Amino acid sequence: VIVVIPDTDPQVEGKAQVFVNLGTDLGEWNGFTDLEAVTVGLQPSAVALGQLNPSVDSHLDAAVTNSGDNTITLLFNDGSGTLAPATFAFGDEPSAVAIAEYTGDAFDDLAVTSRAADTVSILASDGNGAFTPVETLESGGVGPMLADPSDVDGDRDPDLTMVNQTGLALAGGTPGNVAVILNEPGGFGAPMPHPVGVLPTDLALHDFNLESGPDIAVSNGGDGTVSLLVNEGGGIYSTGIVLVVGDDPLSVDAADFDGDGDNDLAVIATDPSLETPAVLVFENIGDSAGDLSFAAPITYTVDVDATPNFLAVGDFNSDNEPDLVTVNTEIGSSEGPTAGSVSVLLNKRVPCPGDVDFDTQVGMDDFMMVLENWGACPPEGEPCPGDVDGDGGVGIIDFLIVLGTWGDCP
Repeated sequence: VIVVIPDTDPQVEGKAQVFVNLGTDLGEWNGFTDLEAVTVGLQPSAVALGQLNPSVDSHLDAAVTNSGDNTITLLFNDGSGTLAPATFAFGDEPSAVAIAEYTGDAFDDLAVTSRAADTVSILASDGNGAFTPVETLESGGVGPMLADPSDVDGDRDPDLTMVNQTGLALAGGTPGNVAVILNEPGGFGAPMPHPVGVLPTDLALHDFNLESGPDIAVSNGGDGTVSLLVNEGGGIYSTGIVLVVGDDPLSVDAADFDGDGDNDLAVIATDPSLETPAVLVFENIGDSAGDLSFAAPITYTVDVDATPNFLAVGDFNSDNEPDLVTVNTEIGSSEGPTAGSVSVLLNKRVPCPGDVDFDTQVGMDDFMMVLENWGACPPEGEPCPGDVDGDGGVGIIDFLIVLGTWGDCP
């Protein structure tokens, strides 16, 4: 896990802190250990991971936007945990960075939003750690502060999904928008904006209704909601539902937390009963393709003296179940308001691998689904029922897993 930390003094450089996963021993997770923090620019605002110098090595590097001094800091990983910073000037209040192969040359490029200019710029990689601006696009709104490189139109190249804090002008109560910019032959297209709630704070792209590729979830800090936009195919989105989640939602992500085959929502918001920010998990209870509905939330708190500000999904204890990590501000810390912590919520779901139809038992229906789907799975992104072991095909191993777990799930 890597976290960027702005200093309370806007004239003092911020830090990038790496937490190394210590792995598991005999099924018990050993947690994280922190490495020495690395200095970046003034008021770091976002970080993303990718291979920034693949012609030099294959290690995972990081890029940090620094909105306080209009710079980008590249953190080159030597493979031992040491990050070497290289900073260069770019943009007008750079607010976010998304790393992907935008130019089609097999190198990871940068997409950087400039909050004060309402633009996003593509910086092409030379493979050796140097980047050159090649295209600047309108963000489709005012105050871009997030970007996601997911392929939303299914053509197997990265597109851009932008969050703009307002659609027209910065004003209290004005709804923000999500703008989708498709990566097309010859360059990116024009932004296609979609209204969301007031003061959007985060976004997550996942398939929630098991239909036409990644849908969009946006947390709206100004009105206590999460907006869900439905992917209609070809990068076209429609308004799905607006989920009331609690005051001040700050962050959102998604994964199949309950193992039933569809993506659930995790949101940081103020739980009304606790009157404090917490992690709220909304189970996806859609019962058919195209159905978009969620159950009442289950609330999880982090450390007693910590307020969660951001969350992300990962399998931290290597049990093939999605866990959650939160970045927190410590309450009443003697070190000041920048003191913080990282908390991990481990998923304790007991898996039932042979339950292909997710009805909490392994039986004849699961057996028949394996037989009916025998062979290679369809193209990536399409459902593959019966592929119990996740190897890209339905075969004898899946058949044996069903037989070996026959009966009620634990």
